[in-house]
Parts: sequence; structure tokens; C-alpha cells
Amino acid sequence: MEAVTLVVYILPAVFAASIALIVVMLFLLAKQGDERRREILDKACVSTFYITLGILAADAIRSAILVFIDGRECSGIPSFTLLTLIAAVFAAVLAVFKRKYGD
Repeated sequence: MEAVTLVVYILPAVFAASIALIVVMLFLLAKQGDERRREILDKACVSTFYITLGILAADAIRSAILVFIDGRECSGIPSFTLLTLIAAVFAAVLAVFKRKYGD
């Protein structure tokens, strides 16, 4: 019963939330605004970029360690998962900067 609940309710909800986060991120990046809003978006983009680089570096280190220890190849982060993670980080960082600088 629990596996059915997971597949039927939770996974589609997570997928829909992921799609919504990605769409909102793209919409916010395309939306025009005044200088203060543009500055907040720029700061959020730079912070998100650094966090993404950290995630990718950690994944590369993890992969290198697994290859060294086990001697087998391992897969990286799936593209959709990475894009969803970037969108979630962008939303969180944007909320912090909006609260800090006001918009």
C-alpha cells in the first residue's frame, strides 16, 4: 500500500513542483525591472552559480573516489535533478536577497 501511495501521489507532486520551480526561475530571469530588482537578481544568479559549482565539484570528487576505491565508473547527477536543484537553490537565494535588500 505504501509503494502505491508513493508512486501515485508523492512522485507526481514532486515532479510537478520541480517543473513549477524551473518555470518560475526562467520567468523571473526574463522579467524586466528597475535597477534594484536587477541587482538582486544578479546577486542571486552569482550565488546560485557558485553553489552549483560546489555541487558539481562535490559530485566529481565523489565519482573520482568511487572510481579509485571500487575501480568502477559511476554516473553523475541526472540532468533533470540538477536543474531542479539549481531552481530550488535560486528560489531560496532570491528569497534571501529580496528580504535583505527589499523588493
